[in-house]
Amino acid sequence: MTSSVPDPATTRATSRAVSLRQELPRTFHGIVHGELGTDVGFRLGAEQLSTGAPVTTQAIRARLVLVPVRGVDPGAFRLRLDGTALPAFAADASLGGLPVASCDHFAPAWVGDHVLSVLSAGGLDVENRKPDNACAVDGDKLEDLVFVLDFALE
Repeated sequence: MTSSVPDPATTRATSRAVSLRQELPRTFHGIVHGELGTDVGFRLGAEQLSTGAPVTTQAIRARLVLVPVRGVDPGAFRLRLDGTALPAFAADASLGGLPVASCDHFAPAWVGDHVLSVLSAGGLDVENRKPDNACAVDGDKLEDLVFVLDFALE
C-alpha cells in the first residue's frame, strides 16, 4: 500500500467500474425514486476492488458516468456527492460518448460511507407528473449510474 497519491500522468493504472443499478441497487433505487435533493447513503469498500492485479487502495481519479436510455438527452441533470455539487455531465469519447462528471474530490477517500443526491433532474425529469409522484428522476430514462475509479498498479 502506498501512502501518497500517485501521479495519474506517470503511473500505470487500472480501472474499476461500480454500477449503482447492479452493485448498489438500493442507492440506484433511492436516486430514481427519491425526491429532488434527498440524500441517498451508500458504502464502498475494498470488496469493489476485484481488479486481478495488486493496486493501491487510494484511487487516483474518479468519474461518475451517466447511462441514459438511448435517445434521451440528460440536459441539466446534476448530482451532489458527499456535499459537493458535481460539474455538469459532458460526453467523454474514451467512454463511448457517455455523459461523465468528474468527482476527483471523491477519489482519495472512496472507501467508506457516502451520500449522493439529485440537484436537478434535467432531461431525466418525470414528464406528465401525477400529483402523488414526487420522484425526481424518471426511471424509464435512466439505465444506470456508474462510478469509474482509476487505481495505480503497485
